[in-house]
Amino acid sequence: MGKKRAALFDFDGTLCSTSKGYAWTLFMKYLNARGLYADKFYLEQIRNQGRYRKREITYEELAISASRLWAQALRDKPVKDVTEHANVFMKNFCKNIYRESFGLVRLMRSRGYLTVMISTSPRELATVAAKILGMRKVYSSELQKKGGYYTGRFRAGLNLNQHGAKRRVVRKLAHEIDLKGSFAFGDEVMDNGMLGVVGTPVALNPSPELRKFAADRGWPTLTHRNVVREVKKLLEQH
Repeated sequence: MGKKRAALFDFDGTLCSTSKGYAWTLFMKYLNARGLYADKFYLEQIRNQGRYRKREITYEELAISASRLWAQALRDKPVKDVTEHANVFMKNFCKNIYRESFGLVRLMRSRGYLTVMISTSPRELATVAAKILGMRKVYSSELQKKGGYYTGRFRAGLNLNQHGAKRRVVRKLAHEIDLKGSFAFGDEVMDNGMLGVVGTPVALNPSPELRKFAADRGWPTLTHRNVVREVKKLLEQH
């Protein structure tokens, strides 16, 4: 049996709106209000977001700081409590998922593509998002756990905010998927790790930086409003 073709998806910004904030940051706020995320870590993240909006730091620097704060804040916190809160939080946050995203995932599945979410978001959120969207697999940032509590460290190779982490995930998938025959969808330059190794990379709702990067390489640049129609055209070429 030959390798499967896959459709690889980022989540925040690519499949859902971030007009009210990134899922990870909003979940930090949610946990902070419930005493599971200390003020000093949450406020530092808010300051970093302000610096990013002013272009004082890059998106990658913002993401790396978020992962560091996440690990520190959840050290010695019960996994069960955070996971239960994630399920409740995502029931409300799913309203931010673009309606067209569901159609895109259904389209790729109907054409026989393995649908895979590769997200920098914590596993507690990404697994719920993947289930809501009907994804078959999910790879995301994941903290170590011991005795039902977080250790304050990421599992080896599973801090997807690290430089090149998404590319390493895709390379590991290469034994089961046909990269040349696959699609990837992302909105930030950090997604280049998966966009750059598939046959059909798509900049979906891209940041200005990714828009320029995609234009320089001739990659399709789409929005959630036209993605289903345009991807159907791309599929006709496969």
